[in-house]
Amino acid sequence: MSPLSPQSRLLQVLEKFQKAQSLASSAIEENQKNRQEKSVTEQLIQALTAIGQMDMRRWEKGDKGDSGFTPVKGKDYFTDEEIEAFLRKVTPVKGIDYLTQEEIEDFLIESTPLKGRDYHDGMSGNTISVGKTPPLYPNSGDVWFAE
Repeated sequence: MSPLSPQSRLLQVLEKFQKAQSLASSAIEENQKNRQEKSVTEQLIQALTAIGQMDMRRWEKGDKGDSGFTPVKGKDYFTDEEIEAFLRKVTPVKGIDYLTQEEIEDFLIESTPLKGRDYHDGMSGNTISVGKTPPLYPNSGDVWFAE
């Protein structure tokens, strides 16, 4: 008996798989016709048993294929040195590429406005008044207009 070609062997395996699939489908249909209440687990076991009856020879050695392409280090993929150099270039440096915690705190202190220097609340000290009588305690620079 001569060995079968890979294509013939594949066709045999596919035919056996189709038969097993057909057996599993028939078993499921019969189960539905009889309206027996079987659990999903039982149906799965029945289908797997039918598939398990296939005569499949695993790990059968096939024909030797053509020689393949072997990648070259440094040409087809990066060397360890190239990877390290790339990582050194793209890795951010603290204090250069982003701020340190101390720099952030200094920036916040410097940029926070201070009352009296950056802003004032209330009047500047020179009051403009309009009324029938002048203010009781005027400050120098105050202006009063009579009605």
